[in-house]
Amino acid sequence: MQWYYAKENKQLGPVDEMEFQRLIDTDQITPNDLVWNSAMKDWTPAASVAGLFPDYIAPPTTPVTYSLEHTTTDFSMLTHNRDLLQRAKASLQNNWGSAIGIFLLYFIISYAIGSIPLIGNVAPFIISGPFSLGLCLFFLSLVRKSETKINQLFDGFKTFEISMVTYMLMLIFTLLWMLLLIIPGIIAAISYSMTYYIIIDNPNISPLEAITKSKEIMQGNKMKFFYMQCRFFGWILLAMTPPLTLSLITLRNVETMNIASSLLFAISWGGFIWLYPYMMTAKTEFYEDIRKAQKDETNDSTK
Repeated sequence: MQWYYAKENKQLGPVDEMEFQRLIDTDQITPNDLVWNSAMKDWTPAASVAGLFPDYIAPPTTPVTYSLEHTTTDFSMLTHNRDLLQRAKASLQNNWGSAIGIFLLYFIISYAIGSIPLIGNVAPFIISGPFSLGLCLFFLSLVRKSETKINQLFDGFKTFEISMVTYMLMLIFTLLWMLLLIIPGIIAAISYSMTYYIIIDNPNISPLEAITKSKEIMQGNKMKFFYMQCRFFGWILLAMTPPLTLSLITLRNVETMNIASSLLFAISWGGFIWLYPYMMTAKTEFYEDIRKAQKDETNDSTK
């Protein structure tokens, strides 16, 4: 069983039972610290959980209501990943055309600019931020049943400085973590994954504050997000199979290199033209689920 615990208004974990007991034995978890696992309805002081502190006698004090700001404490309020994927399909049901259209527009523009000599080496670092913000805005509108327009792709340029600086900071931070190992870099990328949505919902926030907020709302949710991405692994392999097969054919016949390369390019994106909108919609549903859970939790705590 996995345990979560809270100290100084920060949610920590998950840890297994052996590590959890070690934290108790070394006084890193005290009787008054809040703890939670999947078998419990809500966060509870550790001393109130049977077997954790059998010799502890609570002093006669007035009960205190604890609040973990910026984190999701009621895990029962979160939607299962399979249901989030169903929501994503439902959101796309009558919107596949515009979702695929905005992805194609993004791909064509990015490829065209990247093909320009000299400029193509620098341009991706300049336009990726605004385009990422525009894509998130489109899919957030899609999920929220608001009006969607393909030209929302360019709305990120209305806040060009913020979106570009945000992209550069996330890239730098992720690369720095990857200097340690690949896994810390992946964890960092997942932590920053909600940043553009946060900027959309908080227009006056600074890039660094948005990244920090993304890290906070993903605290305790990174593994859930990772598992959701793993559900696309089979689809990604399926989309990559044709180009990989043709690559082997090309290696055997160099004379067909140019034709095969062009064909590879077209086919390799054929599957992803459908898959990318699906993945983006699911990611957006994930953000909405966390946001609503935290909003509901905040409303409950103020009642």
